[in-house]
Amino acid sequence: MTISEIWLKGKAVVTKNRILFLLPFLLDLVLYGPLAFISARVINFKLTVPSSLPTIQNLLPEAAMFSGAQSGVNFNMGYPGTLTVGFAGTIIAFTLVPYLTGGYLGTIVQELRGDEERMPFMALASKYFVRLFIMRILVMVAFMGLVLILTIVPFLAFIMVPVLIAVTVLLLFWDFSIVYDDMDLIPAISKAYAVMKGNLPPVINNLLPVIILLMPLTLGASLLVGSPLFLLVIAVYAYIGAVIISGLVYLYSSLVTGEYQE
Repeated sequence: MTISEIWLKGKAVVTKNRILFLLPFLLDLVLYGPLAFISARVINFKLTVPSSLPTIQNLLPEAAMFSGAQSGVNFNMGYPGTLTVGFAGTIIAFTLVPYLTGGYLGTIVQELRGDEERMPFMALASKYFVRLFIMRILVMVAFMGLVLILTIVPFLAFIMVPVLIAVTVLLLFWDFSIVYDDMDLIPAISKAYAVMKGNLPPVINNLLPVIILLMPLTLGASLLVGSPLFLLVIAVYAYIGAVIISGLVYLYSSLVTGEYQE
C-alpha cells in the first residue's frame, strides 16, 4: 500500500461526504474568520498532525487567536487535547468539539466500511460523545500536570518534552479506536497503543509527508493573519485536514484488519 493510495482514499471519502469539509470550514469561519480583519503580525512554525476534527487552530499559536504580535518557532504535534485559551474557547473545546468529533470520525468509518444502513451524523455524535469528552478531560488533566511539574522543576523539560512527544505519537489513534472499534476508553487506549507500537515504521512513513506538507502551511497561515486571504487558508486547511484525517482512519483500519502491505 503506497502513501498515494492512502491519501487518494482519504480524498475519495471527503468527495462522497462533503460534510467532512464543510463542517470544519464553517466552524473555523465563525470562530476564527475575524482574524482576517485584525491588526496582527504573527510568525509561527508548527509540526502538526490533525487526528480528530481539523481546525485552523492546529496551524496557529494560541496568541494569534486574539491579537498582538508574536514570533518564534512552535513545535506542536497537534494532539486533539491541545488547550484553547479563553472561556469561550474552553467551552467549545470541551463540549462541542468532542461531540462533533464522534459524528465526524463515525461518518468516515461508515464510508470506509461501505455500510448500507448508516447512522445520521448527529446520532453518531451522540453515540461517542461521552467517551470522547472524558478522553479530552483526561488529556487536559495530564497536560496541566505536566505544566505544573515543569513550572516547579523547569530543568525536567529536557526529559519531559521528548517523552510527551513520544506518548502523543503512540496515542495518536486513541480517538480512532474509540470510534472505529466502538471501544470504551481503557480498551481503546490499549488498542491504539498496540496498533501504533506494532506498526510504527509504516505509520511514521505516512505521517512524515503530512508533517512536511503542513509545515509551510503553518507559516503561511500565521503570516496571513490580518489579511482577507486568511479566509482562503481556512478553506484550504478544512479540505486538506479532512483528507488527511480520512486517510489516517483508512490507514488505521488497514493496520487493524491486516490489509496493510508495504
